[in-house]
Amino acid sequence: MFGIIGTRAFVSTNFRVHGQSPIAEALIVRVAERLRVLGQPVRLRLIEQLTSGPATPQELSEVTGTSQQNVSKHLLVLYRAGIVSRRPEGSHVFYSLVDQSARAVLDEMLASVKRHLRELSDLATQPPEEET
Repeated sequence: MFGIIGTRAFVSTNFRVHGQSPIAEALIVRVAERLRVLGQPVRLRLIEQLTSGPATPQELSEVTGTSQQNVSKHLLVLYRAGIVSRRPEGSHVFYSLVDQSARAVLDEMLASVKRHLRELSDLATQPPEEET
């Protein structure tokens, strides 16, 4: 069901589509939590870097230009969400990307944003329509 209240549009998730049950509310909440975890630019940059392989917070700090303390804080959030793993090795801790869907979400959003920017650019460069 779709509706408009004032200037806000809303979509109800309490309906059936093509005879299928809606997505369970608890699952939707988990998806929203996961998207919130991914909703920080620093975390997306860390995911991008960890695609290349395991790295320490210090290495990630140098590559991203973010303080090591800030990198460690964001890695902890990604670790608790099950997106990265950590492996102590001597005095270092190496982080690895274990949930490849996080990179897939990043890639999909990048493609979507690039498409949207191209469409806006195309619209901006079109000559104005003549009025009749």
